[in-house]
Amino acid sequence: MRSKCLFICVFICLFFSANILCLENTREKILRIFVEKDNAILKTIKELELIGPLDFPKEVKSYRNMVENYIENRRKVCRGEYSPLIITSEKNTSNEQLNFHKNKRLRFDCLNDLKKIEIEFIKSMYIAKRNYLNYLHQQRMIELETAKLELINNIEKK
Repeated sequence: MRSKCLFICVFICLFFSANILCLENTREKILRIFVEKDNAILKTIKELELIGPLDFPKEVKSYRNMVENYIENRRKVCRGEYSPLIITSEKNTSNEQLNFHKNKRLRFDCLNDLKKIEIEFIKSMYIAKRNYLNYLHQQRMIELETAKLELINNIEKK
């Protein structure tokens, strides 16, 4: 009788520990995928700084749409409105495996990571815009210099 109880207790412990281990592995996998996705989007954000001035108007719009879409989806995942599967694209996982709306620490970390991404986006967008405005300024200065020389030449010819 005692050995049966011991066997049942061991079986229950092993069953639940296996499920918890599986759950932890899935959480770690999803969190690792978040880190990979965040690093990929941060790399894309850094590319924004390298956009050439001639391509700036059309390129910046596509970068902005992509990054803002990621940020919006990530914000909804952090708040628990969306499943993490939106960002991770993982199959065969349950929504209960990573509940951001129930786990305050997880939600806090998620929102902090999101803030870092948003800050990097603002910094990179600033650099890209500054480079573009410097280019436009140089073009205007060249036009101004050309206009000045033309006027001087016209006056000298008279």
